[in-house]
Amino acid sequence: MQRHKLFQRAESLGRAACHPGGPMDETALFSRAMLVRNSAGLPFPTKLRHAEAVQLRQLLESLLKRRGALKKALFAKIQELDNAELRLLGEIMFSGGFYPEKTPSMSFAAQDGTAALINFREHLALFAFSPGLSPEEAAAEALEAEAGLSRLLNFANDSQFGFLASEVSLTGSGMRLDCLLHLGALHRSGRLDAALRHVTAQGLSWKALGGDGSDITGDFYLIYGPAPIGAEPHEAAAKLTEAARFLTLGEHQAADWLYRAENRAAAEDAAFRAWALLSQARLMSYEETLSHLSTLKSASHRLPGLDCPPQNELNRLVLICQPGHIALSEGKKRLSPAERDEKRARLLRQALSKQAHNS
Repeated sequence: MQRHKLFQRAESLGRAACHPGGPMDETALFSRAMLVRNSAGLPFPTKLRHAEAVQLRQLLESLLKRRGALKKALFAKIQELDNAELRLLGEIMFSGGFYPEKTPSMSFAAQDGTAALINFREHLALFAFSPGLSPEEAAAEALEAEAGLSRLLNFANDSQFGFLASEVSLTGSGMRLDCLLHLGALHRSGRLDAALRHVTAQGLSWKALGGDGSDITGDFYLIYGPAPIGAEPHEAAAKLTEAARFLTLGEHQAADWLYRAENRAAAEDAAFRAWALLSQARLMSYEETLSHLSTLKSASHRLPGLDCPPQNELNRLVLICQPGHIALSEGKKRLSPAERDEKRARLLRQALSKQAHNS
């Protein structure tokens, strides 16, 4: 029962991230801040002795339960999670995967829009999610979650370099900011490669949703970067916001181009086909889902006759239709790909049917 509640709360991160009214939510699904801290006098997690790791985990869990945004959170030991649960956790945190055997005594907790990882790469990683393009809000929430702890724990800090981290790029403020953007029109118009090169030139990185960061695949991209040594979190937030606004402007221009008079029939046809498949299909892979949701996101403000869910609901569907979410949404951990596709299609039909009923 506790584990079921834990993952209900973990999934609530997606709902918090996709709350209605997020800034620029046609393009920006959510913003996130990761704030890492390490206890002074202890080696980084991969070098901790087992007894030290257990003691540190218990201490951090106790302090997080007493203070801040995780007072009511349930902690799960990552070593005790099975492969399906680890997959869901990786999807929630966009981590690319968890490997419990590499670090002893890891744990995870989530409540509303805040989450914590203990002894995963760093002693403590706090995450704050906020809807739309709002990295400054996410950064402020992460710092607020850490504030109570810093008065009780001595975090590793150097007078010259700032907070110390096992990942060199996080040394300094200990913060990394990112946002998940929909760039479907840029992709379909052939302009995405140039746009992402501009982002890279600004010192930021990108990763395709579900990809390994090396290929331009699909229509959804995580744009991220740390606050460099000497930089304040608000400076990193401003840099990320500037890059995201550049991509958003390009996305809007590309979408407008796709819906120009000479292209409009093809664009309308693609949008209504996407709506028909999402509302009627009996099997739907995640790759198909992302493609069709991307088409609806571009079309929703440009085709008034299309009975399309609001942007925040489309954003939520992008997150909850991931394979791990589908498998565990009703506690069924071992679904075949065909069973997942069937369940995903049913979830999508229900979502679009609800929208049609409310229209």
